Amino acid sequence: MRHASPFILGVRHNRRDRLLRVAISKLHRTLNTILFGVPIHDANVPFRLMKAVVLNDLLRELPERVFAPNIFLSILATRRGIRVAETPVPHLARRTGEESIRRLRLLGACIRSAKELIAFRIALWKAGE
Repeated sequence: MRHASPFILGVRHNRRDRLLRVAISKLHRTLNTILFGVPIHDANVPFRLMKAVVLNDLLRELPERVFAPNIFLSILATRRGIRVAETPVPHLARRTGEESIRRLRLLGACIRSAKELIAFRIALWKAGE
């Protein structure tokens, strides 16, 4: 699979997250599609494989201090014409510990990320892109 694309995303298959997390992922997918035309199925994927040269180029374009840089990397790669491949990865239910971001903090994180994506889209429009 690693030779199929310089940018590979592992999409969680049979996702076993709480409903709120799944809903937020769907919201981000919709937002990415509307704002950037990038229909990435699992925007905050736990698995990414990319060539170092691609990552280094994308990092130069990455806005500073964004909350979820992995979402931006996927958008930037697609906008640059890099073929982004998606492959299913198993998603296991959490067995120990607690989620690091829950409930209201999770919603706050989602809102922050959405605001950053909207601001980025506006900046691109102003730059003529």
